[in-house]
Amino acid sequence: ILLYGVGFYCLLFSKLGNDKAAVAIYILIISIMGYLAINAFIGRSQSTESLIFAGAILFMLSDSILAWDKFKMPMKQATLWIMSTYYLAQWLIGLSVIY
Repeated sequence: ILLYGVGFYCLLFSKLGNDKAAVAIYILIISIMGYLAINAFIGRSQSTESLIFAGAILFMLSDSILAWDKFKMPMKQATLWIMSTYYLAQWLIGLSVIY
């Protein structure tokens, strides 16, 4: 997760302008969320943790697509990919509360 966050930040860095610090902090926070989800999944591997893990990974994917589209290179159908991964992530995380 740390390598992904640092690597992704490096890919975006030249295009961030005044947003360098804000994006670095956001990537750090999202990376912590991903780490905690993976740690919970590895520690227990039950249905609840599986849902949280999948939701966290999709949430990270959604934010990655959003950042790439905004800062690096506009993507065709970006909104579709961003929102579909975001809503699926939220649904999975919400579903984990039930189980």
